[in-house]
Amino acid sequence: MFHAILFALAMFAGDVETLTLKQAVDMALGSSPELRIAQAQEEAAKQSIAEARSSFIPAFYVGSGAAYTRGALQQIEGQPPAIAQAYAVSQIFNLPQKYTIRELQANSMAAGVTALSRRDDLIWRVASIYLDFDRAARTLEAVRKETDSLEKLQALTLERVKEGQEIPSEGTRARLGVAKNRQRLVELEGRTSLLESTLKSMLAVPEDRHIRTVPDSMPASGAADSP
Repeated sequence: MFHAILFALAMFAGDVETLTLKQAVDMALGSSPELRIAQAQEEAAKQSIAEARSSFIPAFYVGSGAAYTRGALQQIEGQPPAIAQAYAVSQIFNLPQKYTIRELQANSMAAGVTALSRRDDLIWRVASIYLDFDRAARTLEAVRKETDSLEKLQALTLERVKEGQEIPSEGTRARLGVAKNRQRLVELEGRTSLLESTLKSMLAVPEDRHIRTVPDSMPASGAADSP
């Protein structure tokens, strides 16, 4: 029951982050170092293609065409200077460069597929943990209420045994029921805490805060098995 008291105090203090499933997924996508690296690699691959392609685009230069060295008029590419000249530089027939671009395009496509795959995998994992945590939290709350009821029933049964209105075995049965429920409660508290910590790590939520799910934000059908 100690964990229940701590959780209640945390909620009273306002240290609870209420998140819908979509908000949780968005936070995970925005804070994942692995996903940022994959996206950076994809952008770098696209930039490499752009740089390689630039050699096939004619580059135009416009100038006076006049050049002097120590007062002597210089020729440009063997031609006398003109008042205005334009130059176009390109590598249209550079086959090795074309093959390089094709290779870069393949690398970019692979990087894009990797980034998309990691994104989808992250969404799936966050949704799965979110749903498991929501289910565990609601089960924990139900078991806590059940334990309270069993403890009250146990107290009543022991009082009746003491007064001779119940046989001693009924008191033993009541104690056994409470003990089993407390054991289940401890197991559920551990599982719920682990799921919450995992979710907070994926969403970059501080450890001193708690997460509260929003059941209405989850799929209405197949939510338990198909996040």
